[in-house]
Amino acid sequence: MTLTSTSWGFITCDDGNGVNGDPINHAICGDSVNAFTATGDPECNYFPANTNQDIPCYCGDTVLSDTKLNGGDPVTFTTCTGDGLVIGADGITLNCDDLSLTGDGSGNGNGVRFITFGSGVTVKNCFISGFANGIEADLCSGLTFKSNKVLFNNENGINLFYVKNSLLKANFVHDNGDDGISLDGDSDGNTVDGNKANSNGGAGIAVESTSSGNSVIHNTAERNEEPGIDLEEDATGNSVAQNSVSRNNDDGIMVEESANGNFITSNVVNDNADDGIDIESNNNTVFGNKGNRNGSNGLEADRQDLGQTGNLFTNNVFNFDGEHGVCAEPGTATNGGGNGGVGNATPPDVDFNNSDC
Repeated sequence: MTLTSTSWGFITCDDGNGVNGDPINHAICGDSVNAFTATGDPECNYFPANTNQDIPCYCGDTVLSDTKLNGGDPVTFTTCTGDGLVIGADGITLNCDDLSLTGDGSGNGNGVRFITFGSGVTVKNCFISGFANGIEADLCSGLTFKSNKVLFNNENGINLFYVKNSLLKANFVHDNGDDGISLDGDSDGNTVDGNKANSNGGAGIAVESTSSGNSVIHNTAERNEEPGIDLEEDATGNSVAQNSVSRNNDDGIMVEESANGNFITSNVVNDNADDGIDIESNNNTVFGNKGNRNGSNGLEADRQDLGQTGNLFTNNVFNFDGEHGVCAEPGTATNGGGNGGVGNATPPDVDFNNSDC
């Protein structure tokens, strides 16, 4: 019996008596993989039996144990035509050690893809580019994404779909074709903290669908084609706090129709092409935000036509904006006091009874 673990694309187990006399290839990798346990292939039960091996990672391999990429992992210097790596076990850590996973730009695979229903996995220090989504996780929980650089992917940088109670910390996500970071399909209870989401073709950070209970804090979102931070329709009960949102080619922070009951607090929004903060839904608390030089209003509530109501604006200060500093159509928002501004192009600086915001 022979074992080949240097074939890069897979582990090959063959004692010369495999099915039809052919070796059997398994697309697995990891720093501590038990090949027999992972594959169920009796030809992998080599001597010493049932022991862990270090199996290099190649494009499309499934990572099955705590793994730190190194120069012996061809995935870090080969262009992948499909997925980069697939996470196939719970509770493991993939540490790319600042090495690159590179796609061929066709959009046929994702940089790091999770097996459905994965949990407790950490992905860190990965440089991911040229895929469809840089990182794709569906129906997972308790994930951590830390200090990854995700750029120039065709779709989203980090795309989470029905992912709960996970942490995205200190990732640099820029120049992706759609959103930098997307929480979609009822992704609840996640924390998006201290990331930089810049120059993406969609929003910098998007909380979509019925996603709720997420915290979007301490992030930077600049120069995105859509809003820097976008709470899309039906995204309720989320917190957007202490972010720096500037120079986006749309609103700085957008809270769309039926995205109700969110908390927008202590953000700095400067130099956005449209409004600094645009509230189009109900019962949101907007407190302690500030900004300058936004193209339209600094802060606005402008969907009286939809019966918009119940928003509370308190201690928001916007200066030198293209229209009002703070503008609300009648009945859409309550002035909680402390709102102000100077030098806005359309007087008064604060107007809570303007049917044409």
